[in-house]
Amino acid sequence: MSFGSSLVINYFAFSLALDYSIVTPTIQQLWTTLGGGPSFYGFMYGSYALAQCVMSPLLGYISDIKGLKFSLLLSVFLNSIGNVLYGLSFVTKSLNVMLLGRFVAGLGAGAICLGLVYLTNISLREHRGKVVAGYFIAQSIGFLGGPLIGMTLTVINTPPLNSTALPSRVVNLFTVPSWVTFINGLTFLLPCICIGFKNPMSAHMAMKFSIKDASELVRHVVVQIMIIFIAVTCFWGVTSDTFVLAFGQYHIITSKQDNWKAFVSGGLSFVITGIVLKVTIQRRISAALYTILGLSFQVLGFMLLLDYNIHINSPPNGWFFHSGMALAYSGSACFFVGSGTYFSVKVTDFSYQARNRRGFFLCLFNFAEALGRFVGPCVVSIVMYIEKRRKQVIDDCKPREFISKACHIKNVNIVLPVLAGILIFLTIMFILYHLRHGKWQIDLSLLGNLEVPPPSLTQPADTHPAIVERGRLRLASLQDQPIRERGDSFVEGFEELTLT
Repeated sequence: MSFGSSLVINYFAFSLALDYSIVTPTIQQLWTTLGGGPSFYGFMYGSYALAQCVMSPLLGYISDIKGLKFSLLLSVFLNSIGNVLYGLSFVTKSLNVMLLGRFVAGLGAGAICLGLVYLTNISLREHRGKVVAGYFIAQSIGFLGGPLIGMTLTVINTPPLNSTALPSRVVNLFTVPSWVTFINGLTFLLPCICIGFKNPMSAHMAMKFSIKDASELVRHVVVQIMIIFIAVTCFWGVTSDTFVLAFGQYHIITSKQDNWKAFVSGGLSFVITGIVLKVTIQRRISAALYTILGLSFQVLGFMLLLDYNIHINSPPNGWFFHSGMALAYSGSACFFVGSGTYFSVKVTDFSYQARNRRGFFLCLFNFAEALGRFVGPCVVSIVMYIEKRRKQVIDDCKPREFISKACHIKNVNIVLPVLAGILIFLTIMFILYHLRHGKWQIDLSLLGNLEVPPPSLTQPADTHPAIVERGRLRLASLQDQPIRERGDSFVEGFEELTLT
């Protein structure tokens, strides 16, 4: 494993998580300032994830053809364009520019799946959980750091929308987060990828993919991405309304300086759980068990977030919110790492079917996860939202004016139990699937554990270790095929294996 490349790929994960989360404290305020309504806000918020969903399989396919490095550079370029557009939305006074900016930035962020591809290519199965957990820690630091950085920017003044002062319209509370991630991408991330990242060579890339030979892999992938999609939809449907719950139900936010209270418990639990995962996964606790624990923790978290009609000035009110968010985010961390490791190992075990499309199959994990992050906020925001309390003198419930006592959350005690019930059903389905299909196959993975340099001038090409390994793995991939179907491939594999 290359230390430099691993460091770059983890910094890449941190940067994309930062890009996603840094706008969280201000994005809803910018949307309403530009004239956006609450009914369409969920779609705009989820557009970033929708773009990731569209782009992840495509970037996985491109990485199979052009290599991981090319795909990483392409993603940084797209993400930078999106951040520029988002930063100019206040200048243009355009909701469309804001929406387009988030969507294009999300296209670049679709490359988050390439980290899983890289880690799968360079790690052994027994170490997979540890390296995936490390990758998740990098993301969780970005998810935590984004809102914290965004909240420190609240000291920046925001001019009126009709202001004619161009500098303050370009650089203000709403636009600075996008400029921060833009500068990070061009100044730090891009040079790191160009200089420090090397494409890992895997022997599976030498084998041509055939859909008719991959039917078993396809069935496993379909089942797992459905589980991932449903679980993520439930989680992000609730946590995308973190500010809404903190403001409208628990009333712990009374000014923009209080925004940190909505995100601190979830962000800290993300990081702490990630560290615990890295230490324990596949040593003391399996990936399957962490997947089950993750779903269970989310159910408990949702139950704590119900409206128990506790007096708003009572201290336990805040405890319920922070405990519920901590459990929900911890559950998400356990599920993400557990299911990601489970998915990665399953694709590895069927590499003799995935062949030179393993990057595409691995990126389907992020496809399902990103689709859930899009669908969840869109659907839940339609039925669970802030509204004015009855018999209130105040005419409106406006988050940007922080009139919290005039608000409450509609349908919270309907939506959360329904989502918890779905997660319980999903847990049972996963347990049944694991009991039947969870035992790993004989290791026929076609990965190369080292980044293999090109043959040197002093080393004959036909004795290079990469070629010998490719021949050996080709034989392994053909051992279950009938003799009549092996043909020349078996002979070629045997010849490559016996060259030395």
